[in-house]
Amino acid sequence: MKKTADKKKNIILFFYIALLIAMVGAIVVLNKCGIQAIYIGNSAVEVPSMSGVITVFMMLVSLLILNTDNKKGFAAAMIINGFQFLNVSFSVFVMKNMEAVTGVPMMAGILGLLYMQHRHIKKTEQNEKRIYTLYATDPLTGLNNRRSVMEHINGKIAAKEPFSLLFFDLDDFKNINDTMGHACGDAILCETADRLRKFADGSVYLGRTGGDEFAVIISGRTDEDIRAFADKCLHVLAEKIHTEKCDYYATFSAGAARFPEDGTDCENLFSFADTAMHKAKSSGKNRICFFDAEMLSEIHDEMKLENEIRDALKYNRFYLVFQPQFEAETKHLRGFETLLRLKDGEGKPIPPSRFIPVAEKGGLIFDIDRWVLRHAMQAFSEQLSGPDFVVSVNVSARHITDSGLADELKALLDETGFPAERLEVEITESCFISSVDEAINTLLQIKKLGVKIALDDFGTGYASLSYLQKLPIDLLKIDKSFIDDMTERNDSGDFVKAIISIGHMFHCKVISEGVELESQLQILKELGCDYIQGYIWGKPQEHSSAIQLIAG
Repeated sequence: MKKTADKKKNIILFFYIALLIAMVGAIVVLNKCGIQAIYIGNSAVEVPSMSGVITVFMMLVSLLILNTDNKKGFAAAMIINGFQFLNVSFSVFVMKNMEAVTGVPMMAGILGLLYMQHRHIKKTEQNEKRIYTLYATDPLTGLNNRRSVMEHINGKIAAKEPFSLLFFDLDDFKNINDTMGHACGDAILCETADRLRKFADGSVYLGRTGGDEFAVIISGRTDEDIRAFADKCLHVLAEKIHTEKCDYYATFSAGAARFPEDGTDCENLFSFADTAMHKAKSSGKNRICFFDAEMLSEIHDEMKLENEIRDALKYNRFYLVFQPQFEAETKHLRGFETLLRLKDGEGKPIPPSRFIPVAEKGGLIFDIDRWVLRHAMQAFSEQLSGPDFVVSVNVSARHITDSGLADELKALLDETGFPAERLEVEITESCFISSVDEAINTLLQIKKLGVKIALDDFGTGYASLSYLQKLPIDLLKIDKSFIDDMTERNDSGDFVKAIISIGHMFHCKVISEGVELESQLQILKELGCDYIQGYIWGKPQEHSSAIQLIAG
């Protein structure tokens, strides 16, 4: 952009120079031919003498000075030519030297021409600066934009100057925009930029690379210095943000990549810093992670697993197993919890703890939920005329906050003909993290369909008693971790007793997961637990075995 402006300025300069050279040539030729005047009608215009040639050359030099440095060059050119103008004027008007009379308008023209060129260059420089600001600056925060950051990095790479690239990304920024509005989100971004500016010095270059992501380029520091710098930034950024529309505590996750240790080109450094930043988020947020090669291996494995999941959805490679649930006192079959399973291309099982997080990250969890719900209902459609039983299906926390889940459930119930009262949707307390009101609203809509609702892993998450009172819960599930400790620690037994009491107080049935020992079973019976699920009475089993269990 600057080159284009310089080119335009040089073209104008060359035009003036060509014009002046032509004038000099004409004066020399006319003087050599002895022509002292040019007649236009009855009027005569005197041809300048060789002193006029010198004057024209003075103007040529003045233009060159002006083009080199507009401000200082203009002052120097005006002084030189102004002095010459005064000298010629004195010669004509005071000394009455009429031979120099043509020099007066010529010098006046030169001064005018210099002023016009000065104004043109000044306006061009102002426009160039304004355009470059738009080209290189983030309009919201005033920081350098992504383009400028990349140019700065490429400059350092070309100079072989070691540096570190840090990405700071605002945690859960989408929730801020969704709940507080985009104006509040913009105000938080501007405040973040202002706080980061406090760390800018000769070795620190700041920029906003997009959305809620900020870049910091630091030259010539050790990893320990970078970590200390990042921790200081994270501490300052975590302080309460006051804006006109909201007050907010924000946290950031940071990732760092180093030149030349981690990468030798801008694109890779951007990618590696971003990878490290996402590692920081997945490791608990509000921290910094440095890039290492193992992260690339993790990304490759994650991409491979995501492709496995997509193929499983497309070609029905998922399969279901069913773990029975029994009444604690009578061992009468209550129903089954539906468990999703997946094998890789070599037939090796992939644990749900591995593929479910990848499905959630890749936006595939909604499709998986629908697949499981449909196939679980279809699996038992032929046993509906037999004994009553419940089919429990886990639904992801993200799906629970989706307002369309109840409509999807109704469509699946209509499609399969499965009775709503025999279906149980199992949720975890994590669904209340992002939006309690949306989750409760969705659960109320599901309850209106006649579908039962179970709250899994109660006591390990985020649900308070005030929320529990609002939820249309039919069943509380006690997490296996409490059952495991129950025979060894008295306080765990007391905690289980409290959960059972709370469940009954809210008119819910209670089921204990992971029951494996007879001693655990006896304690749970004494505490009044309603249902049992665990290896002691039934492991997860294939569909055919579940059908046999229903038939008795």
